[in-house]
Amino acid sequence: MSDASLGLLPIVLITSFLVIGATASSILIKNQTTTADAFDKAVTDITDDITTYLKVQQIIGKFNNTDIKPSVQPSIQRLAINVRPLISGTIDLTKIKIELIFKDDVTILSYQDTTKTPTTGTLFTNKIWDQLTAGSFTMLVTVDDDSSVLTTHSLNKNTDAGFLLVKLPQKIYLHPYDECQLVLMPTPGEPRSFTLDIPYTTSSLVILYG
Repeated sequence: MSDASLGLLPIVLITSFLVIGATASSILIKNQTTTADAFDKAVTDITDDITTYLKVQQIIGKFNNTDIKPSVQPSIQRLAINVRPLISGTIDLTKIKIELIFKDDVTILSYQDTTKTPTTGTLFTNKIWDQLTAGSFTMLVTVDDDSSVLTTHSLNKNTDAGFLLVKLPQKIYLHPYDECQLVLMPTPGEPRSFTLDIPYTTSSLVILYG
């Protein structure tokens, strides 16, 4: 499907279906009462997904230093963003930028061509991290039926899925109680901002969104 498929009509239809589905689910599941704030948040999340053209399902952080001396403060330098296209169409991974706003610093991260399917290891111990330069990101593919991600670095089906693996610049260490703004900037699509509030935890993995 061409880029034209990312036009206004599919967006309007998808918005309608998703808003109706989100509203119905919020009413039916566990008989909970729908509040205005919950509805507003659901609509905002749906709108953000549509205008970004990417469904961001989770953002996961990996703490270092959790198993060494207590005097060494744990820090996050690796993030994994679970994404898939909202609708079928071409999203060029090489044109995506990620902006990090931390304290008084703004850093733009670019895509690095190390995209591959999962190899031996967990999400944060995969060998792909060894090839990834600090201050960049790549794609770890989980679903890619036509190998478009691996061959052309593009998401072209709404069934494509994977993780954007982000290795933070060496100057950025996210400690407990820190706050960082992450802005995902795809092409096509509008930028979407996420506020990452770093919690205090004894776990090495933390869900920052989703």
